[in-house]
Amino acid sequence: PPAAKTSPGLARRLTGGGETHDEAHLCVTASGQDRVGLVALLTHWIYERGGNITDSKMLRMHDQFVIVMHVTAPDAARGNALRADLMRYDRMPHPLERLELRARDIGHHSVTDAMHKREARLRLTGKDQPGIVFKVTQIFTKLGFNIDELATDTVPASGSQTPWFLLEVFATAPDDKHRGMLEEELGKLKADLGVNLEITWTR
Repeated sequence: PPAAKTSPGLARRLTGGGETHDEAHLCVTASGQDRVGLVALLTHWIYERGGNITDSKMLRMHDQFVIVMHVTAPDAARGNALRADLMRYDRMPHPLERLELRARDIGHHSVTDAMHKREARLRLTGKDQPGIVFKVTQIFTKLGFNIDELATDTVPASGSQTPWFLLEVFATAPDDKHRGMLEEELGKLKADLGVNLEITWTR
């Protein structure tokens, strides 16, 4: 499979972001039956009300879709107004009123704290089998790493009925005390599962 590109969220963490302490921060989630144009309508609705989408993830599952967005507003008052508008379905244009929408305040991201953390990025590929996500995340958790991002996918494998599985994890820890142990544990898991596994350190 092709090499993964650095996500916008990861790029912001590496460069320090650009956030200000006056900004309001919202976690906005939307889900519902998929149709052409929904994401454009929703993001335009947010833009019109002064919201700025920084990080976002969207996934389509059969005829359903879900999107999670980190949205900022210039200050608390405009953040509160944006959140209130997002929760007022009677103000939503068709077909946005059919979506399940949630918006809540989230804490400000501290660039200073992030600069002192160890950051590990894992990429795993191989034949799909039960328990891969659990076994990988269990190792990170046991060694004190917090999983900041996780993405999985399955794609058809040429000449096999078993699909090809892809897993990407971005995790952080306060220091590099367990770096060697993490690499050792993941190396054992790689051999046990018979998969390709790479881990890189971005900081």
